[in-house]
Formats: sequence, structure tokens, C-alpha cells
Amino acid sequence: MFSQAKKVLIISAHADDMEIGCGGTVQKLLKEGKDVYQLILSLNMKGASDKFSEDQIRAEVYASAKVLGLPQENIFFERFENRVFPEHRQEILDTLWVYHRKLNPDVVFTMALDDMHQDHVTVAVESFRAFKECTLLSYGYDWNRLNKTADFYNVLSEEELTKKITAVQCYQSQQDGRAYFSPEYIRSWAIARGVEIKERYAEAFNIIRFIVR
Repeated sequence: MFSQAKKVLIISAHADDMEIGCGGTVQKLLKEGKDVYQLILSLNMKGASDKFSEDQIRAEVYASAKVLGLPQENIFFERFENRVFPEHRQEILDTLWVYHRKLNPDVVFTMALDDMHQDHVTVAVESFRAFKECTLLSYGYDWNRLNKTADFYNVLSEEELTKKITAVQCYQSQQDGRAYFSPEYIRSWAIARGVEIKERYAEAFNIIRFIVR
């Protein structure tokens, strides 16, 4: 997919973002031999400590990663408070710079710039500041975005979509009242994106910056 790239970083505001937004693409990158890393900035604890624990969230992350084939040692956690990322913009930027220096990725996937969730859009903006010299793409959720267009598509196989659905289902703690976690929605979303390019299934992204060296 990115012939020159060796290291790919997926940045997630919350623990379940990557699987929903680009779980199929992560599988393809790993199959191509890329070193894929995930940075999770929040464990979704605000307002939910009576429903689940940090240990449970971490266990769900690792279970999902195992389905996708992402090595556990390639997953990094930070503990920013969810829902209030704009209040910690500078600290988030500083953290992203730490991982930039630590991993030196060639390609970065981040959240959508037009996402209405305050945590997601903060991550998107600060990712652009921290990774300007990297190829940078964004993944988003149609139910959260003002603009649902895309300019980069990844065709998914039946196996990749099935594993993506299985990975999303690992997050049992997050599914209450959220219809977009359902296998039917994940599959229909992939079908809808596939229709746009006359393929069976796809994930779609926006290119923020694409660099060929």
C-alpha cells in the first residue's frame, strides 16, 4: 500500500477508535510487512469508572490486537482524560512529539479533521502539527462527521472485514447503546464505501499530506 514506508503509526483518541476506523487496513499493512504501532491517548474512563476498569479496557485492546495480528508490544497507552482533550491540547502535542522521536514513522493515520467529537478533532489537529513531514491520513466515522467524502480507499477482503468485525466485538465494555458497534453496521459501512469505488468492501480515508521520497 505504501511501498516506501517501513513504520506506520495509528493514533487513537480512545481505545476502540482504530478498530472501527481502520481495522481492515491495519491487517493489510501487517501482511505487507510494515511495522505497525498504535498510540491510544485515553482509556475512556471519565464518567464510566463504575461500568468498567482500566484493566478491562487494556484486556479488550490486547484481545482486539490479537485478532488483527498487531503485536502487543507495539501498543502504547497514555492516560489523558476523555471528553476534555481541548483543555490539554499542548500536553497532547508534546506527547505526540515524544512518539514522533521514539518511533520516527513514515506514515501516520490519525482522526478526522471534521469530526464533531472534541477529542477526535483535537487529536487530528495536533497530529498535523507533530507529524508534518510524514505521510498523514485521517480515518473518521460517518455518524460524527460534517463531511463524509473520502479520497483514499482501501479495498477489504471478506476475511479482513470479518476479522475487523471480530476485533470491534472485543470491546464489550463500550457497546451499550452504541449501534455503530454492531456487526451489521460495520459490514454495511464497508459495503457503502465499496459501492463508491465499485468494489465489494472498503475502508475510506482522507489524505492530509502524502509524501513520496
